[in-house]
Parts: sequence; C-alpha cells; structure tokens
Amino acid sequence: MRSKARPLLTYTILVIIVMVSLGILLAQLTRSYFITILEERISVESEYFVTYVEGFYREKLSREIH
Repeated sequence: MRSKARPLLTYTILVIIVMVSLGILLAQLTRSYFITILEERISVESEYFVTYVEGFYREKLSREIH
C-alpha cells in the first residue's frame, strides 16, 4: 500500500510543478500582449487629447485676437 502512495505523491508534485510553469509562461506571454495593447491605446488617446487641447487654445486665442 505504501509503495503505491509514493508514485501518486510524486506525480502530484510533478503535475503541480508543470502547471505552475505553464501558468508563469502564459502570464509572461499575455503580459507582453496586454502591454502592447495598452501602449497603443495610450498613444491614440494622447494624440486625441493633444489635438483637443490645441484646438481649444487656438479657438481661445482667436477669440482674444478678434
């Protein structure tokens, strides 16, 4: 009975190590993917914000000049 318990414990530990390794690998891959998406979104929104602010100040300055 004891000889059957050891392989079960060994396989359980092996499966846990493999699952943790795969989880770490997947986390690294998805982290890179989400960071790329986040960088693209930030650049698009910052361009929109800069365009909006430039337009706002141009309009404000044109009102003051006229």
